Amino acid sequence: MTIYSLYILNKAGTLIYQNDYSDNAAKLSHNAYISLGSTFHGLHAIASNLSPTGSSSGIEVIETEAFKLQCYQTRTDPNQQNLEETLHSIYELYTDYVLKNPFYELEMSIRCDLFDYKLNRFRCFIDKRMGQDVAVDTLGEEFKGYVFRITGGNDGEGFPMLQGVAVPHRVRLLLTKNSGCYIPKRDGERKRKSVRGCIVADDIASLQLIIVKKGDAELDGLTNVSFPSRKGPKRANNIRKLFKLSKEDDVRPYVIRREVPSKKEGRKPNSVAPKIQRLVTPVTVARRRALRRAIVDRKVAAATAAADYAKLIAQRREAERKSKNSSKHSKVSTKAAEVAKPAAAAPAKKVAAPAAAPAKTATKAAKK
Repeated sequence: MTIYSLYILNKAGTLIYQNDYSDNAAKLSHNAYISLGSTFHGLHAIASNLSPTGSSSGIEVIETEAFKLQCYQTRTDPNQQNLEETLHSIYELYTDYVLKNPFYELEMSIRCDLFDYKLNRFRCFIDKRMGQDVAVDTLGEEFKGYVFRITGGNDGEGFPMLQGVAVPHRVRLLLTKNSGCYIPKRDGERKRKSVRGCIVADDIASLQLIIVKKGDAELDGLTNVSFPSRKGPKRANNIRKLFKLSKEDDVRPYVIRREVPSKKEGRKPNSVAPKIQRLVTPVTVARRRALRRAIVDRKVAAATAAADYAKLIAQRREAERKSKNSSKHSKVSTKAAEVAKPAAAAPAKKVAAPAAAPAKTATKAAKK
């Protein structure tokens, strides 16, 4: 609910206070004003008689498109039940003003800067968005000069404000892992959930703020109190940043220690310090130098072994090549010898055969 205008009327229907908080809001027309003033007392009496409890202090009587009428039976009881918090706070301010002002009567108009100041102090965050800087001088003298930035908030039911949703009410959106206000249980899972828009309205129950600019006075419990961290930094560079040390300075004396009470009575508490990470000492330098030397030695040994192995493989291949060449030469020579032997024996047979033939013919002739 957002309040754009505030009208306070007495039972006679006379307007005793009017304040418009938004210039763009629709103004109350003359007919609506007459209807509001003429029906106030009658509707209030009827609603009081119809109330189930006789001591009811506030009843929502009528609601139209132009206005919403809220009636209060007394001017001394601010304990309203089941009503909007903003109307409750306005009624508390009104009763406080009436009770503490002895010269005020119900028929008189309210002309008091303090009343306006107390009303406006509740509305410095209204219609502001997340990430917007707000001057909070109206909250009180102790906040003079302070500038807050709205980082988030929750409505009355606990739904969180989501950046980028430019509405002053609650909406249902299909949220993913990167949208915010939702933690998926599976990769790529999406779910439709209710979130509050990023524009502040009267239904916001809590706001998360950070101080952008500090004012003149100290805020008790906020800016004048420092809570030391239980554990200090562990990384050497972070310790140097904390104590503004150079690279040549030793950070070990500056590590933040904490005392742990002993479990046995009568003993002194133990002092515990975190292990400094990325600490550069002569031991670490020597160890890293040894590691680099070992890496270089391994590379040299691997290169030497690879060269020896390549040399051995080359020798074996050369031996195999020579053995193959020698075997080829031997095979060629044996084949040549085998071919040469039959070639030498064949002409002898051809020459001897013609010489023997005449002898046979001679013997045959002699026998005859």
